[in-house]
Amino acid sequence: MPQRKDYTNDAEHHGKFQVWLQAGSFQGKARDGAAERQQRVSAQYEKRVLGFDAWIQKQGYPSFCKPPFFEGWYTRIIAESKSFGVIFGHVFAGSAGDSGKGPLPTTYVALLRAADVGEPMEVHNCYPNGRNVTIGGQPVNSPPDVQGPPAFEWRSSAGAFIVTAEETSIDITCDGVRFVAELDGATPWSAGGYGPGGRLSQLPLPLHWFVYSLRSRVRRYVWSSTAGVSDEGVDAWAHQEKNHGKAFPSSWTWSQALDTTSGAALALSGGPLFEGLPPAYLVGYRHPAGSGIAIDFAPANGKLSAEVNGCDGSLRLVGTHPLTGHRLEANVTARPSELRRCLLGPTATGFAPVCVESYAANASVAVYQWGRRLVSSEITSAALEFGGDYICKQRNPCHAPSPTVPTQPMGNATAAAAIATAAT
Repeated sequence: MPQRKDYTNDAEHHGKFQVWLQAGSFQGKARDGAAERQQRVSAQYEKRVLGFDAWIQKQGYPSFCKPPFFEGWYTRIIAESKSFGVIFGHVFAGSAGDSGKGPLPTTYVALLRAADVGEPMEVHNCYPNGRNVTIGGQPVNSPPDVQGPPAFEWRSSAGAFIVTAEETSIDITCDGVRFVAELDGATPWSAGGYGPGGRLSQLPLPLHWFVYSLRSRVRRYVWSSTAGVSDEGVDAWAHQEKNHGKAFPSSWTWSQALDTTSGAALALSGGPLFEGLPPAYLVGYRHPAGSGIAIDFAPANGKLSAEVNGCDGSLRLVGTHPLTGHRLEANVTARPSELRRCLLGPTATGFAPVCVESYAANASVAVYQWGRRLVSSEITSAALEFGGDYICKQRNPCHAPSPTVPTQPMGNATAAAAIATAAT
């Protein structure tokens, strides 16, 4: 990340962070003309650094390109019936929020663990003071080589997350827990460097979702805590992704499933992105063993419908490609008892309690073409998340953040107090 001392204010500093991170952090290679297009997008973001308001008004750009803005990364590791999660991110809420004086913490790290199917999820939160992002181990003072391999590092007082083309290394300590993992290189969403949004990722939408790896082998992992809990293993699998944009929508659901035997993988996310319009979903399914199925659904290339019920823990999604005759049916379910821990997510002023998640869901997926079934999967230990208004109102462990939380410096203790206040 550009060093703070090199810039005149936090807005300029953070602007450079957004320019280079969106162009080349997790996203790796861009081929078949994508590099040129990405450079144009990066140039647009750089212009905004020079003067958000003036440039936006001149170009007619939408207002959601200005702060608030967030970046967040998520790695989930599946080790037979166990799962681990690593979440970290930052909300740029403007000068007050970015300096840590806003009502909620703006830098966030979480370690998650589900020791077995049916066991309650452990959630360990912490709020580091500051963070640093580099490309290739150097401060980000020039555009990254978007045609080259990924070389991304995120560091804070909580530890480090380092990505290269060959591996990802994780060493995070949070709330009395240390988690260390070593992952092999990524299985990308697509060979062209795009994620679930495809070319939509180049548009200034209020929210973007990028899947860096659908399936990476985990060489080893170690979870240890000051409470004496130790959990370690080898030969697990990982899913890696990121979000960036203005904020999460008012409602959303997300799911990720991986059959570690066949390699079948499902990833989906969606909700009402724009007020007054139907919910939009991005969906991808891969079945490399035998069938070689690789199919994506997005608003630009197909029709999607979803039935979401946070109270019974179910999500049913149907996607169709009218031109090719493909149809995907996905059903993901979790026991309501597994959706009782509230997780934090980005809001306009910082991280607040916004969603519930299970690591013990079941996913059933089938793909058809012109009425003939091509392939199907039954996947256990799937992840299923409900956020915002999709959380069951009858037993909602989260509450909307209060805009009247007192302004205070953000340390670990004060951040926890502010979040507790926001949840009341």
